[in-house]
Amino acid sequence: EGTGGLTSAQTYTLTCSNAGGSGVNSVTVNVNPPSTNNAACVSIIAPSSVTTGQSFSASVTMENNGTNPWTIDGSPHNLGSQNPQDNTRWGLGRVGLPFQPVNPGQNATFSFTATAGTTAGSYPFDWKMVEDSIEWFGATCAQTITVNSPPLPTADIKANDSNGPISIANNTAATISWTSTNATSCTVSPPGWTGTSGSQSTG
Repeated sequence: EGTGGLTSAQTYTLTCSNAGGSGVNSVTVNVNPPSTNNAACVSIIAPSSVTTGQSFSASVTMENNGTNPWTIDGSPHNLGSQNPQDNTRWGLGRVGLPFQPVNPGQNATFSFTATAGTTAGSYPFDWKMVEDSIEWFGATCAQTITVNSPPLPTADIKANDSNGPISIANNTAATISWTSTNATSCTVSPPGWTGTSGSQSTG
């Protein structure tokens, strides 16, 4: 008969007898502890502040301090977003292993590009290990990032390198030049010239 699945050590004793007496022998079956997932946060590197919509580089380093190797298989190990769990606030909710297997005692550094949302405020940038379809486990690497609204743009326009007003002879051209800061688009009207900086002749 089968012993069934063992979860602790078990000693089996065999006793045999006949008219002359008995013989006894035993055997012990030790059971190794089950492999476990665990993780320690080594470091998290990300900017403390960004502007709305900005993409930025980040990295999270986790140590496998459990007994189960981290792998990419039917229930892959990943870095997953937290606070709340599985959020995509920064443009993604999972980061795959940089290599496999990540054996017990090894560190894995997850490097990725994140993108801030469109609403200013202070938000958690928290990450934790997960064996998908099985469990979340280990410590959370946590940081708060402040998302700022972009600064207001400035605009500067000149005619013939002067802030104006200027006077020119009848039927002659002037040179219109312009610059800006913190702008993503600019339009000079009339006649509809575009660009965050430039120079055009009126003639």
